[in-house]
Amino acid sequence: MKKKLRVAVIVHGGVNAGHEGQGVPSLVALLKGLHLKVDLTIYSLAKLEVTNELSVKYVPGIGRSKFASLAFLFAKDHLKKSYDIVQAFWGFPSGVLANFLSGFFSIPSIVTLMGGETASLPDIHYGSIRHKQGKRKVFQLLKKANAVIAISNYQIEFLKKAGFERKANFYVIPFGVLRIGNARELPGRENLKIAHVANINRIKDHKTSINAVRTVLKRLDVRLTIAGGDFMGGEIHKYVQDEGLDDKVRFTGVLNNEEVLELIKDSDLVLMSSRSEGQAVVFNEAMAVGVPFCGTDVGLMQDLSGECCLTSLPGDHEGLANNIVKILTDESLYRTLSQNGIAWTIDNDLNTTVSKYLKVYKTLAEK
Repeated sequence: MKKKLRVAVIVHGGVNAGHEGQGVPSLVALLKGLHLKVDLTIYSLAKLEVTNELSVKYVPGIGRSKFASLAFLFAKDHLKKSYDIVQAFWGFPSGVLANFLSGFFSIPSIVTLMGGETASLPDIHYGSIRHKQGKRKVFQLLKKANAVIAISNYQIEFLKKAGFERKANFYVIPFGVLRIGNARELPGRENLKIAHVANINRIKDHKTSINAVRTVLKRLDVRLTIAGGDFMGGEIHKYVQDEGLDDKVRFTGVLNNEEVLELIKDSDLVLMSSRSEGQAVVFNEAMAVGVPFCGTDVGLMQDLSGECCLTSLPGDHEGLANNIVKILTDESLYRTLSQNGIAWTIDNDLNTTVSKYLKVYKTLAEK
């Protein structure tokens, strides 16, 4: 019987915590898939709220003492039964810690870039590459890792523009989803339903989507539903009121993943106006059930623009509005985006994601 690879995963959160303990659903789904194939232990820097089939260990402490706790827990487990791979999700601090443990214990490290590591939005103080010091840290992180996994080609292109050349140890593996639906036909022209699924913050730029919908309303009867937690103290809610859009825009607050999926399936179009994304898994979820998608030219949306979605530049509400109208008035385009989205999702589903990670693990473990 072939020995299972033993893999240590480091996360600073996103697993068995957060709203209803669901964590980051796409990450948790991937880890559950990997758990069936390898001997997986997860070390979380954030406190745990639920337990499930995953083996997750909370790393106690504050600040640097937390890092010492991780080193102690890892060493104890590694000496008992040695790890073959140490995998980090997010570059900071998880990737830095994975690279340290990799060097100290002489085992390969993998860093999966989740978003902020390949972003530069100085005006809202977001993104690791927004200043020279941060860029240097990112480049050092990538050079030290034995393998780097990006979740979209957009991230690779962003790094290239920032001055980092892609190495042979770089892989592009988007998070996949499992539930596949049927292709859609263009609905009627009345009470068209648009969903925007994203926490309300300055990165997601909800004002652009609201301004786009206000422009669309001059031509089409649409309703916008915004799902996600509010991290702007009611500013976007007030903006909707001030613009007189109370009857056209509704807020659901935080939803669990099942509720999000139901909202997407009940919508005629899903949009996103983010200024930066690593991937935007909600795009995958919309494609999987055949709901056309309209967004900004970032993340996986840029990778698949024109084939599975329409995109415009971040902040361009007129361009976003024009694309919304195109999709919701062109039967052929609507059907094509729906069919192409499902086809891409089938080729890049969760099982494919798990298989690609396993291939990277085996490649490194055999070196």
